[in-house]
Amino acid sequence: MAIILAAPIGAGKSTVTTALSEMTGLPAAYESVSDNPVLPLYYKDRKRYGFHLQMYFLERRVNDMQAMYTVETDAHQHVISDRSIIEDKAIFATQLHDTGMMNNVEFDIYTKNLETDLKLLDSYKNLTNGTKEDLLIFLNPSFERTLKQIVERGREFEQFDNNPELKDYYQDIYNRYTDWYKEYHRTPKIEIKDYDVMTSKGRQDFYNQLQTKLKEINFKL
Repeated sequence: MAIILAAPIGAGKSTVTTALSEMTGLPAAYESVSDNPVLPLYYKDRKRYGFHLQMYFLERRVNDMQAMYTVETDAHQHVISDRSIIEDKAIFATQLHDTGMMNNVEFDIYTKNLETDLKLLDSYKNLTNGTKEDLLIFLNPSFERTLKQIVERGREFEQFDNNPELKDYYQDIYNRYTDWYKEYHRTPKIEIKDYDVMTSKGRQDFYNQLQTKLKEINFKL
């Protein structure tokens, strides 16, 4: 079973993944940003590179999830991931399509590839004797906090000073995540709004909150 963290841009998914891995002793899987050749181009011209980025992420995330299911089977452990493909269409691809950054042909091509890949992942998971249900942990901090953390992590292409359009994009993605989570039913899910994993006390509070919410849905890690 993959334990998948979903969250808006700037929510600190990788940081929480690391903390959760250290607290539980479970292996973690991360999506690399530094070696993504399309992402910086996308922030410069979302209309030109939106489709390219979504297809790049789709291929990469399918491969990453296959690797996670293999680790799960070989090590008999759950794997914690800071990203998956499950929210890509509902949030990022649809946002691009809705705002005219991805045309109908591109959106249809992306959607068909996604549907095929999801079926392949489900089949692969069954072949590796992985558990049939993954767990989604939705991190939902305030929008102001996500902006603060975007600034603090310092990726040049993400900075929105003197770029109100980019800030509006972050707000749109943030809102879409909230709406998407309400309608999400593919796997068991929990939502965590207030969290701090940078201190020992914060980590313990996060872990306690996580365990409480897991008990509410009768789910064990």
